[in-house]
Amino acid sequence: MREVKFRVYDTKRKNYMYPNDLEHGDYSLGVLSGEVRGKYGEVFPNFIVEQFTGIKDKNGQEIYEGDLIKLTLTKDVYHKGKVIFKNGAFGINRIYLGAKRFTPFCYCASYCEIEILKDEETN
Repeated sequence: MREVKFRVYDTKRKNYMYPNDLEHGDYSLGVLSGEVRGKYGEVFPNFIVEQFTGIKDKNGQEIYEGDLIKLTLTKDVYHKGKVIFKNGAFGINRIYLGAKRFTPFCYCASYCEIEILKDEETN
């Protein structure tokens, strides 16, 4: 069974916060609502809640929703895209032949190599 974990991305500060960071401050993480709220109920639209996929990349880093990844199928065949949750599964959302394509990890995670990319590596 995979561990259910979350992190929060602050679009204003451009950094991540984890539940331990939120518990000691003036915030609470609403897992069902996907919102971060202040202690007086205020909503923070600049906070994006992201869930752990249960998968680690080739370097042992945990892969979360929103991560930019490189999915390598063979030496010469790879895809770059963003991790999303769609149709009940985590996977990669990528552009292929000019159209958006979604590939669930359950189709490829056991035989491909996954690597988290930094922003500048996605182009």
